[in-house]
Amino acid sequence: MGPLLMAVIGALLSHGGALARPQTEKDAFLGSLLGDTSTSPEDNDQFNAGLLGDTSTSPEDDDQFITGLFGDTSTSPENDAQFIADLLGSVTEPPCANVAGLDDTDFLSTLTGDCTGSTPPPDVVRCERGQHVCAPYFRCDEADIVSDGFGGFDVRIGKQQFERDFDFITHSECPRFGDVCCTQPKRPEDLKDPEPYVPQCGRRNQLGINARIVGFKDNETQFGEIPWMVAVLHVEEVGGEERNFFECGGSLIHPQVVMTAAHCVHERDALHRLRVRLGEWDTQQESERFRHVDVNVARVAVHEDFRPLRLSDNVALLFLEEPVELQEHIDTLCLPDPDVVYDQAECIATGWGKDAFVAGQFQTVLKQIELPLVPHAACQAALRKTRLTNYFVLDRSFRCAGGVGGQDTCTGDGGSPLACRDPRDPDRYIQLGVVSWGIGCGTEGVPGVYADVAQQVRWIREQAAAAGLTL
Repeated sequence: MGPLLMAVIGALLSHGGALARPQTEKDAFLGSLLGDTSTSPEDNDQFNAGLLGDTSTSPEDDDQFITGLFGDTSTSPENDAQFIADLLGSVTEPPCANVAGLDDTDFLSTLTGDCTGSTPPPDVVRCERGQHVCAPYFRCDEADIVSDGFGGFDVRIGKQQFERDFDFITHSECPRFGDVCCTQPKRPEDLKDPEPYVPQCGRRNQLGINARIVGFKDNETQFGEIPWMVAVLHVEEVGGEERNFFECGGSLIHPQVVMTAAHCVHERDALHRLRVRLGEWDTQQESERFRHVDVNVARVAVHEDFRPLRLSDNVALLFLEEPVELQEHIDTLCLPDPDVVYDQAECIATGWGKDAFVAGQFQTVLKQIELPLVPHAACQAALRKTRLTNYFVLDRSFRCAGGVGGQDTCTGDGGSPLACRDPRDPDRYIQLGVVSWGIGCGTEGVPGVYADVAQQVRWIREQAAAAGLTL
């Protein structure tokens, strides 16, 4: 008989080395094996005989004990998995066949079909020669992280101001954003609840939430960095089940109001259901510290002066069926003061890019680009040098940003916000634009065109007031 199988039998018979009477805390389990939940065997012989259905004899050696268990005098189980399977009355291996290293509690859970022991599910990525597990950084204490320093990106724990204060904890065998090689990952139910959150519009979590990932090569944001970003989806039934299809970007400007571009939603009617997703970041994975939230749209308000061909006054409001709970990774973006000129503000545009949500298969991490504002006259002059020719007149409802080669919003980013630092409070961001249109994408000297939100603040507040909301 193999030593591991002996260990398994020992776990059934005793807690320790020799075959001694089971401890009190095991009595109920052993008693249930004997068909009696009120008593437990007084000595080893009685226990063995009870298992074999014979009150007069007990097995003289281990092999006889095993063959007695299985009712076959010629064979005994060949391995631990078969032993457990035979105990369970199953001809196939149980889901947690590897019992090596399990403590008593996990072993007994295994016998009852509970895989909460140390054996991970099959899709778990292992690291350090298979000794440890790749897990999201927030499920691993810092002391339990193992790093080889060769990952494609780095996770840096903490919120210190300077990069040198962070600890590099990357591992080359953990390719997913935010995963670390962990010796003892925590179960989701063991994670601490976050501190109570105090909402604040325009707060950008530039270092992420609880950790910062560095080494991104395509302008990815940190998790929770842009808490006002929204994905506007339309819902269809495909094969008898609901599917979400990406429509446009948007911004949360009130717990129950999302702003987006009118050209994204003006043709939607009651038969075309809309839904918004808040708190999304990595659209390919669901390993973020806090989950995204989906809310259905109850009503759409499109600006009455919107013209589909000209795209003038290209703003719309989506009123949600219920207000969303504001959290660290879901919060609002501030509206600008219509009486303030923001021509020198520092701005960022965010989005998932072209076809990020096609067929419900999310593909990328939320991206951002820094863009300079371009005055209206300078923007019109730059656009006249394109195929729009010298006769083009830029509508007064637009503002422009960008014109830097390779830095621009593109197809799929429509409706997304242009968020800029408030010159009066640099730690606060305000929404100055809604992504509308452009000539090409990222062409040097050709700015992108945005709906001017400052001009729409009065209309936005009127629509909110009509819905009984205050902005």
